[in-house]
Amino acid sequence: RPLITFLKTFLILISNLILFYLVENSNNLGKLYSLMWGISTFLTFIIFLIYLRFKLPWLFEKLPTFDKKLYFELINYSKYVFLGSIGIYIISQIDIIIITFLLDTTFAGVYNSIFSFIQIFLSILATFAVILIPVVSDFYERGENKKIEKIVNLLYSVGIFLILPISIILLLYAELVIEL
Repeated sequence: RPLITFLKTFLILISNLILFYLVENSNNLGKLYSLMWGISTFLTFIIFLIYLRFKLPWLFEKLPTFDKKLYFELINYSKYVFLGSIGIYIISQIDIIIITFLLDTTFAGVYNSIFSFIQIFLSILATFAVILIPVVSDFYERGENKKIEKIVNLLYSVGIFLILPISIILLLYAELVIEL
């Protein structure tokens, strides 16, 4: 790992020097820096593959196979998680688009800053969702609906216990939260 970090840093330095030499009077240094970072990351990946090829040759001896039946079985099993993820993404973006369209960009900016604060809590909930979806689907497949009911009741009680006080605090100190 230290060797890879050193190589990446070294390649970033070399690509910086080369690209600054090639584009001396560039007014768009952001794109230049992004290009340098991308080139160095790509070169580091190639060097890492070469390193793996010589140090761990058994990794490249057997190529992975594609099993069409297993692929469709996995897709069928995970389609609801996929659709849920798409739904969450659409819900999280459509409100900002509607606010920008109906109101002003100032309101959209305020909403977006508050929403990024809320996303901290949503990421914690998303972690629980990723853990619980396979467990609940396993219980459902086995027909253990009582366990699913216990999990749902536990989530509701914990959710109310946590969300209610946090909501009250955020409502009382809304102006302070917006200023943050």
